[in-house]
Amino acid sequence: MKLRATYVEPRSLRTPGIHNRRRPFSPIILRSPRPECHDAMLAKLGKALALLKECHSATQAKEIIDVAIAAKVYAQRQRVSKDIIIAATALEIEARTCLGEILAAGPKNTGTAGLLVGPGRGKKNGSTRREPPFPQPPTLEELGISKKESSTAQFLANLKRDDRELFDAVRSSKKSIPEAQHAVKTKAIKLKLEIIAAREPEDPVGKFDLLVIDPPWPMEKPVQDGNSSETRELDYPTMSLEDIEKENLVKKFAAENCHLFLWTTHRFLPAALAILEKWGVKYSCTFVWHKDGGRQPTGLPQFNCEFCLYGKVGSPVFVDTKDFPTCFYADRTRHSEKPEKFYETLRRVTAGRRLDAYNRRKIEGFIGWGNEAQ
Repeated sequence: MKLRATYVEPRSLRTPGIHNRRRPFSPIILRSPRPECHDAMLAKLGKALALLKECHSATQAKEIIDVAIAAKVYAQRQRVSKDIIIAATALEIEARTCLGEILAAGPKNTGTAGLLVGPGRGKKNGSTRREPPFPQPPTLEELGISKKESSTAQFLANLKRDDRELFDAVRSSKKSIPEAQHAVKTKAIKLKLEIIAAREPEDPVGKFDLLVIDPPWPMEKPVQDGNSSETRELDYPTMSLEDIEKENLVKKFAAENCHLFLWTTHRFLPAALAILEKWGVKYSCTFVWHKDGGRQPTGLPQFNCEFCLYGKVGSPVFVDTKDFPTCFYADRTRHSEKPEKFYETLRRVTAGRRLDAYNRRKIEGFIGWGNEAQ
């Protein structure tokens, strides 16, 4: 009888479990390739970088981008030293920047928009055929470039021109492209907000029979998880609850008998009720704007409505109460913009002078007040 040799794994190498005989996990360690392979890869990347300096077309730039991506993928799969990966990333960023400069400076393909093509256009008896001017520059699709690739390339070109320090951080892999986009967006928004906040709103003369107040509550823009290029900065300056209370537009603008409508959100509803009381306004009811959707935080219901608290200063009277419900439906428009249906209702049910505070667009029948009032 023949005996068969059987390998029995030592107990020290077994992982816990009756049927699990896999060896313990060992971390992946980057290893350097053979010196000649390492040097050859760096030489090829250096040659591609030299060719990039003579690049004058989008097709050439795209080819160098493909070379850089292929080198980076190969280096990552082979777990080679990081200097090759860094060199490939730097080449890719430089090539995408070159592509952005070429696309920005080159002629645009206008297509046939606004041009007459084909017989019988505009006349009963037919008309002469006009063709768009040829040759037209190639489209992005013809160049094999997506709109996202074009946008990223032109962003890098602008970044290299406007913020060399941040561009060098992206080139050296210290920052990703989405992180750079986030930094640029945040910087631009903060600059805009500083300019807006520096403006002093011009106070109108006299008192008002109706006040609509939409305070810039201290909130941030919701950002989707995983989108590192988005910024939480709103496109208008916000105020703290203490500053909103101190502003006290009721004391400044309200007539002896005045309607007051104060917009708020779910989060700031308790604070809005407290502010009304401190302003000396008698709370009456809450109007609800039912929206055509809204954000839904994880584990919570969808926030598809917004509140407008109604209060009275003195004894104001509505001139018409027909078709005047406290809940109304209207589609959403831009962020923080209130529906026109709301203002149409107020123009119908109230009389006298009306003030719209903190608004950023002109409303018929209302005088605007605020840093961005029109």
